Amino acid sequence: MAMPTVLKVISVVGTAAMLWVGGSIVVHSLHTLHLSWPHELITSIASAVTGEGASATVSWIATAFLDAVFGFLLGSILMPVVHVLLVPIGVLFPEK
Repeated sequence: MAMPTVLKVISVVGTAAMLWVGGSIVVHSLHTLHLSWPHELITSIASAVTGEGASATVSWIATAFLDAVFGFLLGSILMPVVHVLLVPIGVLFPEK
């Protein structure tokens, strides 16, 4: 009886985790490639929201949330681009 609820919770938590991890990977990779504005923006917003005396946990939560927002925005931008580019290529490889 509880399984549908468990599966819904897992899907929401899993989606949030994928957005956070994906956004974090892209932000840190861009920072490594000397494109630092996403990392600096996220760091400054997290600092402004949490304040100077905030605990490391609160600061981490704010940064993780902003990484997830960045991942969501980047995915929202890239999905239509990939759809437009890859759907025509998919015609070349019909399913059997």
